[in-house]
Amino acid sequence: SPLLIPLLYNATKMVKSPNDQSISVYEEWLKYSPSSKVPLVFGLGSGSDFTGFLQNIGVTSCDLWYTYYYKNVTYAGYPVYHSIHDTYYWMKKFVDGNFTHHRAVSQVWSKMALILATTPVIPFGVVEYGEKLKELFTGLNNTYFKQLTQENITLNFLSESILTFQKAAVILKNATEYVNKKSENDTSRLMKWRVLN
Repeated sequence: SPLLIPLLYNATKMVKSPNDQSISVYEEWLKYSPSSKVPLVFGLGSGSDFTGFLQNIGVTSCDLWYTYYYKNVTYAGYPVYHSIHDTYYWMKKFVDGNFTHHRAVSQVWSKMALILATTPVIPFGVVEYGEKLKELFTGLNNTYFKQLTQENITLNFLSESILTFQKAAVILKNATEYVNKKSENDTSRLMKWRVLN
């Protein structure tokens, strides 16, 4: 979910890459996202364990894994996924012998949980959420503009709502950063600030 992108970036900056201990998981991830200033984060889609939480009741979700670099591999996905061959032996022998990648992903999850549990105001990526809404709106408008116009349907209200959300998101992000920075040295108002969550 876009709300977790900044949290994910922060957590991956705190964990060493299992492939190169001199860089973080974030730096390695960025290296394989060359056309971007930040690592690429893909949408969750559907059809996995998080579907019931994300699509049915709207719980912000995240799915993490280490994978191969797509440009170097001709097959799609994880070849033995959900098969009888998806075993400890397969993982140990062919995929992650010392389980260093498993450990790195676990450390990222742990860092994310720690940040969520200890930060006075949860650092949700509301600005990133607004950017994603705008991106999805643009795609909708570009794809269906002709049909919508023929049916005399306008997306003006949706466009204005997204713009309003984006403006409010910037204000909330600034307030969250201010409170979290202030609370580093002043915990007297901590419970009052947590109400913002």
